[in-house]
Amino acid sequence: ILKTKPDNYVKNFDEKEIKIYFDEYFQLNSPNDNIIISPKIEKEPDFIIRGKILNIRFHETLQSDVTYTISMNEAVKDITEGNTMPLERFVFSTGNYIDSCMISGTLKDAYTHQAMEKVMIVLYEEDYDSVLILQHPDYYTYTNSRGEFEFYNLPLHTYAVYALKDMNGNRLYDLPNESIAFCSTPISSFVIPTKIEDSIEVVDNQFIDSLKVELYLFTEEDTSLRYLRRNVVNDGNVNFIFSNKVTDFELFPIEDTLVLNYLWETNPSKDTVNLFFVNPVNQDINVAIKANGIIFDTLSLNPLAKKPGGQIRRKSQDTAQVKKNTLKSNLLNAGELNQQLILEFEYPIVNNVDDSKCVFLELKKEKEQLILKDSSGQDSLVEVNAYDTIFPRCYFMDSIHRKWIIDYEWKYNRTYEIHCLDSVFVSSMETHNDTLILQFLTKTPKDYGEIKINYEIQEGKTYIAQLLNDKDEIIQENIIQKSKEIHYVYLISGKYRLRLIEDENQNNRWDTGSYINRIQAEKIYYFSKTIDLQANWTIEEVFSINP
Repeated sequence: ILKTKPDNYVKNFDEKEIKIYFDEYFQLNSPNDNIIISPKIEKEPDFIIRGKILNIRFHETLQSDVTYTISMNEAVKDITEGNTMPLERFVFSTGNYIDSCMISGTLKDAYTHQAMEKVMIVLYEEDYDSVLILQHPDYYTYTNSRGEFEFYNLPLHTYAVYALKDMNGNRLYDLPNESIAFCSTPISSFVIPTKIEDSIEVVDNQFIDSLKVELYLFTEEDTSLRYLRRNVVNDGNVNFIFSNKVTDFELFPIEDTLVLNYLWETNPSKDTVNLFFVNPVNQDINVAIKANGIIFDTLSLNPLAKKPGGQIRRKSQDTAQVKKNTLKSNLLNAGELNQQLILEFEYPIVNNVDDSKCVFLELKKEKEQLILKDSSGQDSLVEVNAYDTIFPRCYFMDSIHRKWIIDYEWKYNRTYEIHCLDSVFVSSMETHNDTLILQFLTKTPKDYGEIKINYEIQEGKTYIAQLLNDKDEIIQENIIQKSKEIHYVYLISGKYRLRLIEDENQNNRWDTGSYINRIQAEKIYYFSKTIDLQANWTIEEVFSINP
């Protein structure tokens, strides 16, 4: 900006137009959204480009004795490369005094504590129960890439401070998917503090930091249930996806003469129904979807379709179909000492499994010596692997019989084999297993690391202590009500994080906040360091949240 007319920080402003002169040609990017005028004015001004000059023309008489700020945000870009010009602020007063107070702060996600960028921060001079729903803010700005926000040239006043992730651009909290944050008490603006350094007056940033507002953004819990879509996973396997937890599900044909046989389960978050048809028919059928006692939708589907409108697997196929009739399976947690060994199938198993047709072998440490005759008829001493037969307890852990537990006290550093005959397992799609031969080597305690955490918490409160891996998956969770040490064992090499949730209502889970009820999201604390663990290491740390 070369200059402005009138000058920046002018007092007793009573004109209808402001001119801002730039040193190059420019273009405007959604000026009504990106040029912020505070405090609010009722009628949007006109933004007119004349050469290298931006004219801002007002259509109303501004309030008397008020300091206004105009922030360019990302509104002005150079015309050649489209680069955003540096953020500039134009300040003027309709009275004989320029207000000089400020409010600053940070915005983080209430659950992850990540800095939230480009979220609207709003101020209200007067607060009431539904102000964020019914009234446009008096002042607003946006957070930067570090989640920071600042208001300058405010009058000395107390304000209600909110954050709003505005999904429809109307500066009101009126959509269920909009996220908010709020301060539980009014916040006072303050005069920018200064201090003397080397005989020079400078801004006291340390003091400003001590007054920063901390906001934590949350999305209110939506308890309503909506059917969103279906996803065909495979022949005879369809996912039905909902907006919330499903506790009861039914799929029934519209035609009374049809009978549908199926099995279903939910994913860990319980918002997706994973449905498997049992011996499905190859025809289009009209069905209704019912979940939690509510009928949501009717649709047409073919249980054997790969996808809606896609190819259908026919019963009469060529020799390639022989392979398709083979039931796929996957051995989970093989060799791990702290997890159950699971044989997981792609479809539910519908027959009574005869586990006597499976043999479980443990390789002996010492080989056996056998005397065999060679081609010349001479005796020859050879060493061969020797096995002991073991008898684990086998059972299905889930209601639809897709996960077969093989329960046994596995020895360290030992090779095991599993042999199952053909067709021991028959699925809901009438597929069956080929002869299975599975082998795995168990680990030893030295293959794992350990973490010992001394949790120092506030007495009289309940916390959920969580150990997270590098994907933020919960490895272990404990409920603690007093300071204690938790010993995490059998951990694979990798990076780990620690999280403490202050469980105010003691329901053993994190709860979001409520705007109308003025309830903040439950507090979460993250350990300051990421723990890098290697095999055969023991790491000890103290996680303290005491004030």
